[in-house]
Amino acid sequence: ALNWRPSVLTVPFAGLTPSTGGATGNSSSTAPRLRPAAFSPEQGAPGDFERLANSPLPLTCVVEDPVTWTVYGQANSGTAFYRYRALADVWEPLAPSPIHSSNNGGAALLNGKIYTVYTSSPSMGVYDVGTNSWAVYTNPTGGTGNIASDASRYLYLVADSRFFRFDTANATSAT
Repeated sequence: ALNWRPSVLTVPFAGLTPSTGGATGNSSSTAPRLRPAAFSPEQGAPGDFERLANSPLPLTCVVEDPVTWTVYGQANSGTAFYRYRALADVWEPLAPSPIHSSNNGGAALLNGKIYTVYTSSPSMGVYDVGTNSWAVYTNPTGGTGNIASDASRYLYLVADSRFFRFDTANATSAT
């Protein structure tokens, strides 16, 4: 019998902390650092889901910023846009999106901007976290909720089998 044991290599991770910048390009939050709440029975055991503050409305286009410990989301079938501050467990309204989400949107965070796309729109919303303002670009797919970032320069969009790369540095798209 073959007696094989996998080897495990442990590599220390000197990763991101709330006080350092990161791949998102967002600056560190200036909000006061709050300690995590003490354990309570409502939280459950480690590995369980913890109940947090409800979002103001049902959301789509949800994306997280691990550097600032925030989550962003747009109202499903609407234009309202929100930020969730994880350390305080609160939602706050931001500048509304210029694009109605209809349904089934996606979002990606890249270099301090949140890019939102929608299955029912040929447009892409671009939210600037630093200025709380929006711009609108053309979505080359004609409508999709599938978007991802490489955390450096490019966004990737897919609709059916059509795959696109969006160069945010040069504002061009390529198939």
